[in-house]
Amino acid sequence: GRLYAVSPADAVIAINLNKGEKLWEYVNVAPDVASPIAANGRLFIPSSYGILHCVDGETGNTLWEYDQPEGWYASPLLIGDYLVLFDRSGASQIIAAGADSAQPIINQIGEAVEATPAWNGTTLFVRTATRLIALGEK
Repeated sequence: GRLYAVSPADAVIAINLNKGEKLWEYVNVAPDVASPIAANGRLFIPSSYGILHCVDGETGNTLWEYDQPEGWYASPLLIGDYLVLFDRSGASQIIAAGADSAQPIINQIGEAVEATPAWNGTTLFVRTATRLIALGEK
C-alpha cells in the first residue's frame, strides 16, 4: 500500500507502507488549506491560491495543472469517477479523475464556499456563507 502525507516542510510525500520507505516527494506545492485526494492512481493537490496539481501516484511526476482565479478552501470529493471541487467564489469544478487534462465542467452557486461538501450517495450538501444547499434528485 501507499500513504500520501503532507510534510511540515511544505511538501507532499508518498510512503510505501509495506517497507516504510519514502517513495517520492512533491515540492511544487503543498496543500495549505484543502486536503489532497487520491483517485485512479493519481493524487490531486488543490491550493488556496488557485492551482490544482494532478500527480502520478506511483512516480510523483506532474501529469497536469489546472489554474483558475479563485483558490480552494473546501477539500475535493470523489463522486463516481469525478473529482468535485468548490472554489472560494462558489464555482464548482467537475473533472474526470482519469482525464489527460482538467477540462472542468463549471457551475456557479452564487456565494462563497469554504467548507468541504458532504456526499451521502444521492445528495451533495454544500454549505455556503449563508445557506446549506442540497444538490440531488427530488
